[in-house]
Amino acid sequence: MALEQMQEIGGYLQEERRKQQISLDELAKHTCISRRMLEALEDGRFRDVGTPLLIRGFIRSYCKTVGVDPEPIIDRCAEVVTGLNEQNESINRYRAWMTRPPRRRRYLLYSFIACLVLVLGFWGASVWLPARSGKNSQIAKAPDALVYPQKDLPEDLPRQGAQKQPGSAAGTNEPAAPADSDGAAIEQVPSPDAAGADSSANRGPSSSAAQATAEGNLKPVAQGHALVLEAVEETWVRVATDGGKKEKRLLKAGEQHRWEVKEQAQLWLGNAGGVRATWDGKPLKSFGKRGQVVRLRLPNPDYLTP
Repeated sequence: MALEQMQEIGGYLQEERRKQQISLDELAKHTCISRRMLEALEDGRFRDVGTPLLIRGFIRSYCKTVGVDPEPIIDRCAEVVTGLNEQNESINRYRAWMTRPPRRRRYLLYSFIACLVLVLGFWGASVWLPARSGKNSQIAKAPDALVYPQKDLPEDLPRQGAQKQPGSAAGTNEPAAPADSDGAAIEQVPSPDAAGADSSANRGPSSSAAQATAEGNLKPVAQGHALVLEAVEETWVRVATDGGKKEKRLLKAGEQHRWEVKEQAQLWLGNAGGVRATWDGKPLKSFGKRGQVVRLRLPNPDYLTP
């Protein structure tokens, strides 16, 4: 019965609208009610509209727009509209929820907190463990990537070796006889290659070990590294060597700067693609693209060229 009454009221409203030759879109524009709500009123689907307050308000705006007195229609559907009031049911559901035993509410609260802690723990572990493992692997690889700088080698090292080798070879051979007029003594003097071979044979294992020890002592121990940044394009850089104070610079195109590094250097680059770098005289790979801001630490095997 209620459904038939709502459909009858909706049909009456639709008939009055058509008499005034007003479309649903025009009616929606004048009443500021959506077309879907107006169609629900005309079809008698008042439950889709919502609370009784909304239903009465929509019917009143509808009737005023089409030139019909809204009060008789509202009085006619008052009983049906009141039956659609679901507010009391919602209030009862809320009251039932609030009157649950405190122990159950406390259990739900603790369960929610425990789930939240577990989610945060898994998330933190997924972020922290890969970062820590990556840091450890970088520290483990750092000693392998160290390169002894060429600048620490003495410049006259090749000449010193060349001067010592003939002397040692000559010391193992017998002194040459004085040269006479017919050149016989010259034929008795061994060539440098033969002298070196004879001296190596005469010295034996002990002499070879002594020579290896002497050659090992000639190699200097690396005391630092040299970092050179050359700007291909204008860029700002910030460099901190060995955990010390950060140095900021704005390098123009073509400018370069050198830093002395004992162990490691940390770089911030404002234009990664606009910088060329060398580490101990060896060119490094590109740090990134043009305009890219990059933060990195050297030495890093990922940037070393083969």
